[in-house]
Amino acid sequence: MSGEPFFSVLIPTRGRPEFLARDLASLERQTLGAWEAWVVEDGAGEGLLVARSFLDPRVQGVRNRGQGQVAARNTGLALARGRYLLFLDDDDWLLDAAYLHRVRRAQ
Repeated sequence: MSGEPFFSVLIPTRGRPEFLARDLASLERQTLGAWEAWVVEDGAGEGLLVARSFLDPRVQGVRNRGQGQVAARNTGLALARGRYLLFLDDDDWLLDAAYLHRVRRAQ
């Protein structure tokens, strides 16, 4: 992907790596590839390991050091480069592979 991402997806996480992996896999299945994901780890580090395991340069991880969900979202927000934001919790996922494409088309 070249240029700025259209969507910045912010995902705070703490201690739920299996849900996070499902969340990130649903992003990789999107038909619109112009996104970046910021996984903000607020716990022991499992989320960072999951983010790195995807080997996708659009998926980045950052540690938040147990400051809570609001601080985690703000950490991701400070790093976001996309035109639009999508807030997902680590236990959310996108069922529709064309979801981001449909949102972009509707804007």
